[in-house]
Amino acid sequence: MPAHRVFPDHILLSPRDSVVVALQDLEPGHSVQLAQRSIPVRESIPAGHKMAVCEIAADTPVLKYGWSIGLATQAIAPGSHVHSHNLSCSHTIDLEAISTEVPDDLERLDGFTFDGFERSPSDSGRARVGTRNYLAIISNVNCSASVSKLIAHRFDRAALAAFPNIDGVVSFRHGGGCAMAYEGSRHRMLSRVLGGIAKHPNIGGFLLVGLGCEQGTLDHLVRSQKLYRIETAGNSGSGGEDT
Repeated sequence: MPAHRVFPDHILLSPRDSVVVALQDLEPGHSVQLAQRSIPVRESIPAGHKMAVCEIAADTPVLKYGWSIGLATQAIAPGSHVHSHNLSCSHTIDLEAISTEVPDDLERLDGFTFDGFERSPSDSGRARVGTRNYLAIISNVNCSASVSKLIAHRFDRAALAAFPNIDGVVSFRHGGGCAMAYEGSRHRMLSRVLGGIAKHPNIGGFLLVGLGCEQGTLDHLVRSQKLYRIETAGNSGSGGEDT
């Protein structure tokens, strides 16, 4: 007979977390084993819900994935159910602020391998490895979104049959890029998002497509996000959609 397999009853998503996620219904009388600790379950906790693993004071952050997901509305004891009855997300967030909190480095995992694509280091020198090899067609303004989509659609499975190392060609489009303050908060945020897509480890190469008259120019995007040695295409200066 096959050996009986015991499935875990919880998952800790980050060592920084103050909660675990129940993978099955947890009931009082059961204890959750976490590292060197045994935490008794205080109340019924449905699968998929959160359980506190430490004392959480009122008005302090509840951490999941290593980041705050809200503030405790009351003191929460270890083993307690954490949900909308004692967790609030009504605190004020500055949506235009740039995060400055740097997470701790994860512990190195030895003895594990996977098939991946080694990329050039990030701007901060961190190693980057992708699990896919996509080519991205990135529109920097809504006006060139259709062109970006058409370019990507030209490279269907038949067109890529001769290139088994390419997982696909995908277009990234949005509704902004024009009629916004140059170097304003919206402009900078859009540039960071587009730059992040271009430098994602699963993107092996990319083409930037613009119209030519937009406020968020391709030159600005390349300079601000350090997207060097890449091709750009502007509709107005290259013959339009029929080129």
